[in-house]
Amino acid sequence: MSTDLQIALTDPHAPERLRWLDGDRAWRDGSWADFAAHIGTQPWALLLGGNQVTLFETTLPVRDLATARRAAPFAIEEQLAQPLDELEFALAPRGANVFAIAVCARDLIADLRARLSAADLHPELVAPFAAALPWQAQTLSIAVDNDCAVLRSGASGGFAVPLSGLAEAVALLRQQLPDTAAVNVYARSEPAAFPHAAFEGLTVHWLPPLAAADINAALAATAPPRLLDASRRAGSSARARRLWWGAAVAAVVVMLVYPLLLALGNAALARTERELAAANRAVFAEAFPAIARIVNPRVQAEQALAGLRAGVVTTPQFLDLLAAFDQAIAAELNASTRVRNVAFAGGVLEVSLELADMGELERLRSLLGQAGLGAEMLSAESTADAVIARLRLREPS
Repeated sequence: MSTDLQIALTDPHAPERLRWLDGDRAWRDGSWADFAAHIGTQPWALLLGGNQVTLFETTLPVRDLATARRAAPFAIEEQLAQPLDELEFALAPRGANVFAIAVCARDLIADLRARLSAADLHPELVAPFAAALPWQAQTLSIAVDNDCAVLRSGASGGFAVPLSGLAEAVALLRQQLPDTAAVNVYARSEPAAFPHAAFEGLTVHWLPPLAAADINAALAATAPPRLLDASRRAGSSARARRLWWGAAVAAVVVMLVYPLLLALGNAALARTERELAAANRAVFAEAFPAIARIVNPRVQAEQALAGLRAGVVTTPQFLDLLAAFDQAIAAELNASTRVRNVAFAGGVLEVSLELADMGELERLRSLLGQAGLGAEMLSAESTADAVIARLRLREPS
C-alpha cells in the first residue's frame, strides 16, 4: 500500500456526497463523480466517517486468518446492537492471537460498492476513520468534526459519538483504560460544548485538524482492517480469474465432470436414503421397543400410540428395577460405596459400583438377594483403594 495516499471521507448524513483533503488541511465537498474527476489516477484511501464503523480488539484461540474471520463475529456478538447476518466484519492480525475487528452494516458495504463502481473509483484502501487517528500508549485520540467526535482508544479500538455524548464515552473509556494519562484533540477550534469536566486529571493537548500526512502515517503504523477491496489491481485480477476459470470449468464440465457429477449425485442420494432408513428404524425401535418385527412403521406407530393414549402400556421395567435396587440399598449401603454407572437392556439392569472391600461386596449381594433381586456377578476387580464390581440384576421375584 502506498504511504502517500489522497484521503476521502464518507458523510453518514449524505451518502451521495464525499469530502476529501485538498491541500494540507483543507477539506472539499462534492459528489462521487466530482471526486473522480479530481483524483484521476492518483492513489487514494476511502475512510468511513461518523458512526458507520466500530473498531474492536479481541483475542481468538486460532492460528490462521481464515478461521479467525469465521470466529470473530461470535467472539464480539454480545457487544453488537444488530444481528450478525446484517453486519460485515473485517480483520487485521495484531500478533499473539490478537485481532483488530472492524464492524459495519452489510447494506453500507453494498452501497459503497455500487457508488465506487458507478463513479469508476478504485481506492487502495477502505478503512474506518477511527483507525486513521494517530495513537500512542496511555493516550486517547479524538478528532472533532462539526457535531461528531471520533475516538481512538488503542491500537485496535475506536468508535464515533455525537459531541453531546463525548463525556459519557470518555468516562467509560477511563474505567476500561485506567492508565490513560493524556488526550490529543484534533480540531479547528475548541467546541463550545466540549465537556472539560470529563477530562479532569488528564493532560489535554489541542492540535490542528489532521493532515493527509498524519493520516497516512497512522495507517502505515498500524495496518487497519480492510472493509472492502475495490482497487484496480483487485478488479483486474478478479476479472481475469473469472474469465479463465469460466472457460476452464466449462471445458472440464462438458468433457468429464458432468457425467461424473451425475453418478456421484446418484450414489450420494442412495447412501443418504440408506442412512435415513437406518436412522428411522433405530428411532422406531427406541420409541416402541415392544414391537419386534417392523412391517409398516406408520401403521404400527399409530397403533402403539393409540394404546398409549388408552393407558394400556405398563410402567417400564427399568424404573421397577431401579426402584427396587434403590429401596434395597437405601438404608444399608455403606457410606464409602458409590454407584458409578447404570445400564439397562432387555429387562436386565447392569450396575457398576465402587466398594471398600470384597466383604462389603458380599454384604451388598446379600441385601439385594433379601430384596428379591437376582444379583449375578459379572466382574470384580480389587485395587489398592477399592473394589470395582459389576452386577446384573433381574426383575424382583
